[in-house]
Amino acid sequence: MWSHCAKSILSPKTGLVLVDLQNDHASKLNSNTKSILFSNLNNLTDKQFDMFLFSMDWFPKTHVSFYENLQLNVGKMVQCSKDSLSDIEPGDVVTFKSEDDLETNLVIRCKQCVQNTHGAALVNHIRVPEGAYKVYKGTDDMNCSYSAFRDISKLKDTGLVKILSDNEITDVYVAGQISLVKNV
Repeated sequence: MWSHCAKSILSPKTGLVLVDLQNDHASKLNSNTKSILFSNLNNLTDKQFDMFLFSMDWFPKTHVSFYENLQLNVGKMVQCSKDSLSDIEPGDVVTFKSEDDLETNLVIRCKQCVQNTHGAALVNHIRVPEGAYKVYKGTDDMNCSYSAFRDISKLKDTGLVKILSDNEITDVYVAGQISLVKNV
């Protein structure tokens, strides 16, 4: 343990985690904010980090939290603060139950960052350093990952910890575009 502590102090290895720099997220920003954000983030990618990693939302098109999929998932809903399905709006929290009886509270959102679409791709304004890693969040249609580490039910790991460990990263810096969501 002491050797690990000494190594992290005497010769740290740094990693930069860039969060949600995808077309669907960037489309919500005004052009001035977008310009400032991506200019600053590109300045960071020019810095001497030992590792770069992009954390990306990567939802299946059938994801239960998509507003557009509510009708398809009525049978999976177990609790909602609204009286009827037609009253549910993006931003509302709904509890869904999976086939294996796991209940998950999810924020309803408009369809975004669907796997293998232009909206889920990294914005072309950002430089992607050679050898950069990617981890994908929200890949299961019944769960979300508001964290770059794992889903909200703590069932599925994104692989971020293993990548950091395998690369012996001691210091992690995080930047990007993060949307605020209701507490669930």
